[in-house]
Amino acid sequence: MSINKHNTPFNVLRHNNSFEIAPREPTTIIGTIATFIAGGATTGAVYYAAYALTYVAISMVTTALVSSLMPKPDLNPNNSNGLQVNSKNALAPMQFVYGEVRKGGTITFQEVTGGSNKILHQIISLVGHEIHSVDDIYLNDNTVQLSNGSVTSALWDNKIKLYVHDGTQTSATDTFANSTETLATTLHAETSVDSSF
Repeated sequence: MSINKHNTPFNVLRHNNSFEIAPREPTTIIGTIATFIAGGATTGAVYYAAYALTYVAISMVTTALVSSLMPKPDLNPNNSNGLQVNSKNALAPMQFVYGEVRKGGTITFQEVTGGSNKILHQIISLVGHEIHSVDDIYLNDNTVQLSNGSVTSALWDNKIKLYVHDGTQTSATDTFANSTETLATTLHAETSVDSSF
């Protein structure tokens, strides 16, 4: 048993590093510090690993739920999201086309004539500027054959007339791009539209 010769509380710093009075084992202290650091690092690593895994799991579940609630995209290449549909719209903006495109238009005029209203007349505006040409015309997703404005495809058998106005015609007596007919002999003669339209 050792006796404290200085009558002061036992304090390692007061013994001038004398190992006889206050024995210390450096390896034990270093080992304790290393164990503490390793334990802290292990605890921290476990905590952050658990946090990361929880975050990933919650993200995956949330993404799966949101994906299941969203509408499925239509990957059908024939679906154009309305681009190929003719629509009525009193406030439709003027459309411009550069290059070639397959598209529908805006119905800007519609009237029925004839006995029992059996003839439907429509003006469908495709673009708001002069165009080079209209190469193909589709009815019910089928390309139709035209002869002087009449649809000659077997399904329609001359029951439909389609006239193309490409913007180069400047008066009602100019012929259409695909026919020898004019606005004066078709729309003006058959409907209530006059030459001031």
